[in-house]
Amino acid sequence: MLADILGRRLRAVVPPEAQFLAAALTADLDAASFLRLLSSDRRFALWGVDPSSILTSHDDSVSSVMERLVLAYARREAECETFNRWIDHTPSNIHHFSKILDAFPNGKIIHLVRDPRAVVASVLPLDWGPSHPKAAARWWMQRTAAGLAAESMYPTRVVRVRYEDLVLNPEETLYSCLNCLGVESSESGSDSDGFDVPQFTQAQHALVGHSPDESRVNAWRKTLTGAEQTLIKQEVGDTAAAFGYDVSSSCRVSARARASLATRSLVRVGTKRVRYRWRRFVYEGR
Repeated sequence: MLADILGRRLRAVVPPEAQFLAAALTADLDAASFLRLLSSDRRFALWGVDPSSILTSHDDSVSSVMERLVLAYARREAECETFNRWIDHTPSNIHHFSKILDAFPNGKIIHLVRDPRAVVASVLPLDWGPSHPKAAARWWMQRTAAGLAAESMYPTRVVRVRYEDLVLNPEETLYSCLNCLGVESSESGSDSDGFDVPQFTQAQHALVGHSPDESRVNAWRKTLTGAEQTLIKQEVGDTAAAFGYDVSSSCRVSARARASLATRSLVRVGTKRVRYRWRRFVYEGR
């Protein structure tokens, strides 16, 4: 959602997720090897760009090739060809923040934080990711820890934004965010086209392109049981409190509740696998 909003405000290019970027940087690939990787990468296929159409030289780096790929994507989507910003919104790339910031000296990171209970409630029904509340809470902890490390190591290049602030006070939060990123108010215009969601990920990005919905802030209260909230609290503890989230829960998790959660988790695992494979078959023919 934030990438879409910033893309509209800054008229920046917002391509699909780029898990392959971190893979290339951590493997120290050269430009030619990077393009060969992309030719068989199913995630990159969602970009709709032919890697063989990207011209490279011996001195090219992964970052320079990446910028040409973004330009090719912008041209394909009929977006502005003379952009000066592009936005990567790949969540897993936070684990490789140092490599990415080193590769893009002018790049900055927005560490978007959300109530762990809302994250758990959001990720459990998806076709990928954790299937049990405790596993999902640990998943939140891992990504949040990486974001905190990035904030500590690059205090001038990483800005934290709370999802709840963005939804409840969007203009004020965006202004503060852009100010921290060093974006002048004159560079922020009216909304333009934002993120074009690929068909493969439309279900999980259903809210992209819509105005922030305040009801989403506490929607987890209607979907998480008291037992699930307690298990989440046990995992996130003081870390959530440090971000201003009160995860206190007085519910006791009985043996029956634990067994029920385990059963639901197994059902989710099977459902996720079937739905994910079906999506790949429909959109990728695999």
